[in-house]
Amino acid sequence: MYYNAGNGAGNLVENCVALNPRVGGVDNGAGAIFAVYRVAGDGTEGAMTRTNNHAFSGMVLGNGSGGAGDKTAAGRDGADRGAMPDEAFYAGLGWDFAAIWRMTGGYPRLRWE
Repeated sequence: MYYNAGNGAGNLVENCVALNPRVGGVDNGAGAIFAVYRVAGDGTEGAMTRTNNHAFSGMVLGNGSGGAGDKTAAGRDGADRGAMPDEAFYAGLGWDFAAIWRMTGGYPRLRWE
């Protein structure tokens, strides 16, 4: 879940899982690449609450920034997940598999897909 109340204050990222193998940064127009993190944030978001987030431990950050010292469930990089999570893991985060989600090929998918 992500909620943006505007310019950092009140932003909330919780119960997210990022399993992508790579994430890259964006050029800021002045030749510098914004820092990126595995779950949320680029270093410019201001006050943000992050709770119970997880990310693939082998994810490569395309610009080489982020990822250092912030690998906690409340950090920009989320807690490390080395193995593919199962349905019980997602249900433990509060994901609703009775009404919203289903597991397909080892990944959660929306039921309507």
